[in-house]
Amino acid sequence: MSEEETLFALETLAKTLDVEVRYEKGDFIGGLCRIDDKTILLLQKTDPLYRKISILARELGTCNLDTIFIVPALRTLIEEEIASAQTAGNKS
Repeated sequence: MSEEETLFALETLAKTLDVEVRYEKGDFIGGLCRIDDKTILLLQKTDPLYRKISILARELGTCNLDTIFIVPALRTLIEEEIASAQTAGNKS
């Protein structure tokens, strides 16, 4: 799966989860937030594809994915990003 295909698959998963993905300019890392009753995943417009994919996978991995079919390669990516984030969090 190319980076473009992976990004598209993650954006599609976000829609399935009723999460709005927004690409914005600014000085922020990116991630999930709630505004009123809407869940939004903010990403830096200028970030490289691999970083957008990483943030999307990590943040969508915090949602309940148990009842949703996700292609195995994408599920593996999400699990790896979660594990990587947990490992990084344990080092601080």
